[in-house]
Amino acid sequence: VGRAVGGWWAVLFVGGLLGGVLPRAADGASMVVSTQPVGNTIKGRMLETQPMVTVLLDDGRPDVSNSGMVTASLGVNPTAAALSGHTEVRLYNGVATFTDLAVYPGGQDFQMKFTAASSAAAPEPLEVMSGRFSAAGQEARLSIVTQPRITLDADRRGAVAPVVAVVDEAGRELPMATPTVHASITRNPNAGAFTPHSVASVPAVGGRATFGSLWMTRAATANEPGATAETGPRGYDETYTLSFSAPGFAAVESRQFDVSPLLRVTRQPSSDRIVSAPPVWCEGGGEGCAAVVSGYLRAGDVVRSAGLDIDVSCTDLDSPGEVVRFVEVGGLGVIPKSLYDEGPWEGCAFAGCRGECDTNLRSVARGIDVSHAVGMVDPRTGIFRADGRDLSVRMALNASSNICPCGGAQLRARLTLRLTVSEAVQGAALWVQPTLSLLNGDGTPYLQPTTVVASMIDEANPAASELGGGLEAV
Repeated sequence: VGRAVGGWWAVLFVGGLLGGVLPRAADGASMVVSTQPVGNTIKGRMLETQPMVTVLLDDGRPDVSNSGMVTASLGVNPTAAALSGHTEVRLYNGVATFTDLAVYPGGQDFQMKFTAASSAAAPEPLEVMSGRFSAAGQEARLSIVTQPRITLDADRRGAVAPVVAVVDEAGRELPMATPTVHASITRNPNAGAFTPHSVASVPAVGGRATFGSLWMTRAATANEPGATAETGPRGYDETYTLSFSAPGFAAVESRQFDVSPLLRVTRQPSSDRIVSAPPVWCEGGGEGCAAVVSGYLRAGDVVRSAGLDIDVSCTDLDSPGEVVRFVEVGGLGVIPKSLYDEGPWEGCAFAGCRGECDTNLRSVARGIDVSHAVGMVDPRTGIFRADGRDLSVRMALNASSNICPCGGAQLRARLTLRLTVSEAVQGAALWVQPTLSLLNGDGTPYLQPTTVVASMIDEANPAASELGGGLEAV
């Protein structure tokens, strides 16, 4: 028994020696920062309080058997600073003490990361992060590389995404810097805000933070050029500025920029006018009727469209067979029945007996195209022009019992000619002048006086016409 016990202690002694040669963390071990780093207050100096880390057993006691190496690095490094000094220290009685670490250039909100491997042969790394600390002598700073030109979300034309870089004291960019840069509105004359889906915090990549998703909710226009003491301002000096900030850096402010309001055409411009010729009544018996519409246009007028409306008085057109037999227009011939309603119509009777010849009517046709019956195409220009001719119409009924004629007429039809005539004459003003509304991005009216300028769109100006008159309106 004694020899067995002695042999057992010998095994334990040899195992202890081997454990010292190949240090490892015990099962359930952890690592803590037992002394937090405190930054230097004089630029270029070492940290005023050097960090210490301790490897603990699962019961909270230091792992005195662990003599491995602990490596320090900057886990959070907003200014792309360098960590100098002896960054690798051996554990002694489970404690690693750093003595000469320095952060240069300085900044704020650094965090140090400590990593320990339990064995070179079978690494089981332990990691821990320090608290935040600052280092004096910040020489890295934020710089706006691309000035912002933010727009409303609904109209992104002309938008320029701001770009913010981290640079050193000489203005050289630091591609290793990875702070998260935050944008905020500083000069805000119109109570604007970023839209809900804007991204105002962007992590720097390669030392640059690019804000590609910023849009404003409200417009703000700059004081427009051309203002004089006599005319007064033609707009308000309402412009935005943005501020960009990041942990460890002083904020930088952008140049002023304006945000144009949305333009909505509430009344479209037109060179056309609508002409309605006075109604003409076509009256007749069983053989039908004929009528002429005249004097509705001048010869040479440019015709955009010409439509004929026909309504009939309800003499006795309510039963099968009591229908319009044909409609014929001079120059066009008989109109296809697919273009009009021949009847009969329920309740379409007794108009003459009841004195309703002008009110008890039914629609036979609406807008039958009679353009070619009132004019012709000018072969030189391809423009349709009126030639001054009369519009003649003939109609007849299929059958009617003629119970209640209107003034003795079995057929009584009202003919109404409606035309769209172009007034685009050289030097003449548009028949309909445009009206526009200015809106913020949130749909509310933009109330500040703003000058709106009209111009022609080259792609929609085949004749290369010039726009004249008052091209500016407030």
